Amino acid sequence: MARHFIELVQRDSDAYQKVMAAMNLPKETEEEKGVRHKALQEATKNAARVPLDTLRTSEKLIGLTKEAVERGNPNTLTDAGAALQLARTAALVAAYNVRINLPGLQDEEFVRTCKEELEEALQRVETLFLEVDGYIEAKLP
Repeated sequence: MARHFIELVQRDSDAYQKVMAAMNLPKETEEEKGVRHKALQEATKNAARVPLDTLRTSEKLIGLTKEAVERGNPNTLTDAGAALQLARTAALVAAYNVRINLPGLQDEEFVRTCKEELEEALQRVETLFLEVDGYIEAKLP
């Protein structure tokens, strides 16, 4: 999973670079404006997809922390708690990055689908986070 997070960091950087490249396309003529607009729309969609994948991956990591605290070595409880906190933070930041990319998009179906998935995933993340955090808190002196 760590390798996937590293890949996501690179994909996010690449997506940002593509948005910036699209923004720097010429826009003197109507044709150039059209090409620029289309490139910017596609690059921005991808810039929303990557953090959405990060959110999904963070949710999976929270699930793994649940397994770790329930079945793992009790001496590593606080390590699992640290992973839980970091995974939740990663999910929340990923959600910010999805949201920042949606307002300029004209593909209403894409925006609606992203928002729905985002809200559902955040709800699952928070529910699972509270469950695991409560378990950790109950086990701590």
